[in-house]
Amino acid sequence: MGMACFLGQADIVRALFAHGFVVNLPDNTVTTSPLKMAIRGGRKEIVRQLIELGLDLPEGVPTGLTAQEITVAQWIAFRDGLSPLDERAATQSLEQAVEEIILGRLSGVDTQVLESDIQRAMLHGG
Repeated sequence: MGMACFLGQADIVRALFAHGFVVNLPDNTVTTSPLKMAIRGGRKEIVRQLIELGLDLPEGVPTGLTAQEITVAQWIAFRDGLSPLDERAATQSLEQAVEEIILGRLSGVDTQVLESDIQRAMLHGG
């Protein structure tokens, strides 16, 4: 798994994961962890993929990803039932990443239905 991450082989990483290889180690900051191997190889697309597969990203580890990219990847993991985050943490993380956009032509449109659909999807994994 580590070498596939280092070399940027996304298909191999996904296949190994599907066959039971883990993306999380007890300490994801170990130099031979999938996360650190991807970072050492300069493969931020693999770092993103690892997070989407449920990697528990340690605080302060420079990944090359923006905060928004990390949040989106964590939400994908949560949506797919792979996230180590609990429901409340994922909801808070998503709320911080959402930006309100005001469109003049759509003034007065009720968005509560859309918001409830998003919340329902988050709670039920889909």
